[in-house]
Amino acid sequence: MHVRGTVESLRLKGKKITPTRLEIIKQFSGEHKILSASDILNLLSIKNISVNKTTVYRELAFLVKNKIVREVSVANRTMHYESALLPHHHHAICRACGDTVNVMAEDLEALVDKALRKIKKTGFVVSDHSLEFFGKCVNCK
Repeated sequence: MHVRGTVESLRLKGKKITPTRLEIIKQFSGEHKILSASDILNLLSIKNISVNKTTVYRELAFLVKNKIVREVSVANRTMHYESALLPHHHHAICRACGDTVNVMAEDLEALVDKALRKIKKTGFVVSDHSLEFFGKCVNCK
């Protein structure tokens, strides 16, 4: 996620860029990260930025609504978020430490597309999908 482009697109939509909002957007820039609200609070705290947990949740809801971040539902864990500006992908999640790896595979996407076409034929309208693989990472084996 490019912070400058993201901020500019929000401004063009007439949205305010508060200091807290900007700092939260920055947390999703650079390398791919999946973060919980608590993760964001901790990262901001390290930067000596004091913010209320409710504010973080409100800002995350704003960023989801404006398609800047998306929710990542991880089984048996709190809601996490990642940049919505990344190419579509799935996740491999370590059950021991929670480490997450992006899974991008054309063959996998072809199967998902085939399944979505079959689902569409039933009249069901899919609004979104996610696919997670669970196991243990190389450090936790």
